[in-house]
Amino acid sequence: MILTAWYLFMRRSTLNGILMVLTVGIYADKKVHSSEVEVFIKSVSRIDLTKTHTPKLTETKALAWFEMNKDHVRHIISGPRSEFDAWFIPILERVGRDADKPALLHLLNMIFFADHEMHVSETALMTLIRRVWKLD
Repeated sequence: MILTAWYLFMRRSTLNGILMVLTVGIYADKKVHSSEVEVFIKSVSRIDLTKTHTPKLTETKALAWFEMNKDHVRHIISGPRSEFDAWFIPILERVGRDADKPALLHLLNMIFFADHEMHVSETALMTLIRRVWKLD
């Protein structure tokens, strides 16, 4: 029973981390476009973003998660870079162990291009993620 509870916690933790990474992607250009949120909601409810086949969220739950967490992410992104890195890099490291990295990077690119622009801050975020995940 304890092992099962731990496994479920870790799966939820990975999913929560993935959602945080994607939300940071939405806020990377310091603006939130409805098209970016729409890509987030539709994609997390349809795409398996982990190697462990974590259950997908419904669109309603994905939107609720975003609404509950967006202010925290906005606050962290608006603060000093050192605080952002101290918060975000451990999330990336944890997510990197179980995430389907190509699928997650593809989804981030979809979010970045949802407003028909690729911003310097989005490119910088992708560079950070690829560096932490040792993909370059």
